[in-house]
Amino acid sequence: TGYQEVLTDPSYAGQIVCMTYPLIGNYGVNSEDGESSRPWVEGFVAREFSRMASSWRAEESLDAYLKRWNIPGVDHIDTRALVRHIRDKGAMRACLSTIDTDADSVIEKARNSPPMENRELASVVT
Repeated sequence: TGYQEVLTDPSYAGQIVCMTYPLIGNYGVNSEDGESSRPWVEGFVAREFSRMASSWRAEESLDAYLKRWNIPGVDHIDTRALVRHIRDKGAMRACLSTIDTDADSVIEKARNSPPMENRELASVVT
């Protein structure tokens, strides 16, 4: 399973997903490889996003796809260290923001976001 399948898998609804493979987006996005017709993630984190799609099947770049669906993405993150932290501490509340750049405000938004535990998401994705 690749990044496009992860983005469009309803089981990731409401989550910020962190990929550990070092380069994400090199084959772009196309309309045939998704698990559903739209992405379900709330945010996307990678070590590095490829700025160019190099597959003949690509219909758009990963960057264009995330922008089209208003999904914030962030790269240049040590994703392996982040995953180790999540593994040790468990699922956490988080926030990615491209508008609000005040650290205290973004931290407060993360603290006020609903936890994943006991969230009823089936009605949202069906």
